[in-house]
Amino acid sequence: MTDKEHIVASVSFGKDSLAMLLKYLELDIHIDEVVFVDTGMEFQAIYDIEQKIIPLLLEKNIKYTNFR
Repeated sequence: MTDKEHIVASVSFGKDSLAMLLKYLELDIHIDEVVFVDTGMEFQAIYDIEQKIIPLLLEKNIKYTNFR
């Protein structure tokens, strides 16, 4: 990794991307930012999971961006 690389994980909070994110966190793989593109038409469960994950990201000093 060079100084200019910025590692971004795009997460929809569906089962696959959530599993990827949780595995990266478990293995302590470096991530600079997590992004979520909110279509405004997500199931409520997606927003519920998002709200549970945000504090974990903050705790690990990972930037979180929600594109609404």
